[in-house]
Amino acid sequence: MRIRCNGQSSGSKLRELLSPYRSGQCPVTLVYTNKGASCEIQLGDQWRVSLKDELIDALGEWVRPENVDVVYRDVVQ
Repeated sequence: MRIRCNGQSSGSKLRELLSPYRSGQCPVTLVYTNKGASCEIQLGDQWRVSLKDELIDALGEWVRPENVDVVYRDVVQ
């Protein structure tokens, strides 16, 4: 999952939204942008989430739906 946010976004709100869905298999990446900088942060394994419609909807309400993406990648074993 990729979440795009800016300097107006609260880390405590993100924790509040993700916490009920932790212990899943989906990694979470934040793309943070403000007036002076931009970075991409992969959250640690303890912040992997279970993909649920409720989570995607709540994140979309927080940062707008176009800023929340579910990214599917091929896994080679």
